[in-house]
Amino acid sequence: MCGRYVIVQKIEKIERRFNVNADFDALQPNFNVGPGSLAPIIASDAPNTLQIGSFGFHPNWDTKKLILNAREDKVLTSVEWKSALANRRCLVIADCFYEGPEKEKLSKPFLVYLQDQERPFAFAGIYNDVEKNGKTIRSFAVITTTPTRVMDLIGHHRSPVILHPTDYNKWLTPDQDLFNYTECLKNNTNELQNAFPVSIEVKSIKNNNKNLVKPTGERLLPEYNYAADNSIQLQGMANTKKDFTK
Repeated sequence: MCGRYVIVQKIEKIERRFNVNADFDALQPNFNVGPGSLAPIIASDAPNTLQIGSFGFHPNWDTKKLILNAREDKVLTSVEWKSALANRRCLVIADCFYEGPEKEKLSKPFLVYLQDQERPFAFAGIYNDVEKNGKTIRSFAVITTTPTRVMDLIGHHRSPVILHPTDYNKWLTPDQDLFNYTECLKNNTNELQNAFPVSIEVKSIKNNNKNLVKPTGERLLPEYNYAADNSIQLQGMANTKKDFTK
C-alpha cells in the first residue's frame, strides 16, 4: 500500500514540469503526506490546472470511508474503480514515497525514489468529489500494481504506479477507450525505483520535517551516477546525495 509520500517542490517548479497553472497561492513542503492530507493533483476535468485534493478516496457508497489505494487488477472489475478510471483520473504529484515490509509496515520504513529522474513525478490517481459539511471535497487515491524489484527487497507486495511522463497527457485526456488508460498503468517507470531506510519517526503523521527523508542506512540497489546539491541533501552511508527539492 502507498499510504505516505513526499512533495516538497515549489509551485513554480510543478507548474513548469507539468505545464499547468496553480489555482492556489501557496504550497507548504510536506515530508509526510498521509490520510486526509491536502496535496497537489492535476485532474482530468481540468488538465491545465494544478489544484489541491485530499489524500484518501471517499467512495459514493460510503463518503465516510477513506481509501488510499486502488488495485490495478480491479480497476475494470469494481464498479467504483471502473467509473473513476473512465471519468475521474488524476496525476498525484510526488517526489518520493515511504514503504515498509508487509509485517512491520512503517515500523521499518524505507524512502523510495526514482533513480536519475527529474522530480517531481506523478502517481496514477483517481478522484471523487463528495459533499461533506456543506463543502465539496475532491478526494483521491493512488493506483497500485505488482511489486517491483525494490518492493520485493523491502518485503512489500504492491507498488504505486508511477506514470511515464509521455503518458501524462493520455492519462488526463477524457473519453478514451479504457484500454488506453490501462496501457498507461502498464507502461510505468516503476523499475527505476531505489530505496534506503529512514527514521521510524515517519510512522507518525504528526512528524513532518526534512529529517524524515535522511538515510539511516545503505541504498538497496547500487548507483554509480549521483548529482550533488547544496540545498536539502540526503547523505547516505556510502556518500549518497539525493536532493528531493530539485
